[in-house]
Amino acid sequence: MKKKILALLLIAAFTLTACEKVEKTDTSNSTTASKEEVTEATTEKTEVTEKALAEMREAYEVSVDDLKAEDYPEDSTMHKILTDKKLIVATNAAYPPYEYRLMVEGKSEFGGIDMEMARLLAKKMDVELEIVDTSFDSLIAGLQSGMYDLLLAGMNKDPEREKQVDFTSDYYFPTLVLLVREADLDKYKTEKDIPDDFKFGNQMGTVQENVTNAHFPNAKDNSLYLKNYPDLTAALESGQIDGLLVEDIIAKAFIAQNPKLAISEGISYPGETGFAGALKKDDKDFQDYLNTFIKEIQDNGTFDKIVIDSNELAGVAEESSEETSTEATE
Repeated sequence: MKKKILALLLIAAFTLTACEKVEKTDTSNSTTASKEEVTEATTEKTEVTEKALAEMREAYEVSVDDLKAEDYPEDSTMHKILTDKKLIVATNAAYPPYEYRLMVEGKSEFGGIDMEMARLLAKKMDVELEIVDTSFDSLIAGLQSGMYDLLLAGMNKDPEREKQVDFTSDYYFPTLVLLVREADLDKYKTEKDIPDDFKFGNQMGTVQENVTNAHFPNAKDNSLYLKNYPDLTAALESGQIDGLLVEDIIAKAFIAQNPKLAISEGISYPGETGFAGALKKDDKDFQDYLNTFIKEIQDNGTFDKIVIDSNELAGVAEESSEETSTEATE
């Protein structure tokens, strides 16, 4: 009963608080938005009380380890984190329910599956957490340069990324679905219904882009590339694009915010790889520690609680400006 009451409090607290512009991204062989096409997009931030959020997080369980920097090589990430007493996690907070912005009694902070995992990891390591919000396509370069310790950003493993970074074990396996306007549901029921001139929305360098191009060859020359998914869903509503492939629970989060959008039930693609954290190459101590952490929160049921709570906060009921910013938290 307590859990249901908390869920209702969280869902009832939603409010529209922010507007942003759809920006264009210059890509070769693709359509980009002109200045005349730029439309105003609304992104919904969740309002929630500090008390409700604290009660939610109290239910998450993780052991706290007695770690010492001297037990790890000086060039390792574990040594760096424990010496600095700080874990730096980078993300792109425009991807509910994995990472997004929460309004907590008028103050903005990060929420979502990945962000709650980051908080628990810092708690387990007994260090401060710093979250950096930046563009998705800059994440790996920032990790390689040493700016960040870990990427938690709804990121899939793929061969190209695995040449640049190492990954943790998978913690979530998504299914890609086609998000369209609700008014067009009857037009796009199966792959065969997608015409050659169907205009897809895409984000550069993502698995969604690869799957779109693999199943719809004409998409390579007929896509609108934007920087994040709130911008893409705004472009979908305004008619700049006809649809986009996106993870199922993320699609549901956007539909909860905008009922003019809908999922084409006959077009879906189960993920061949899951979401995982990214870390610098050949950092086995940190990789092993992260995998142990992931297994712990999966085995004790905490990860499932995080998924449910993050979906609710993003607008999904259990039943069913690209500037870099940072947030430090204890």
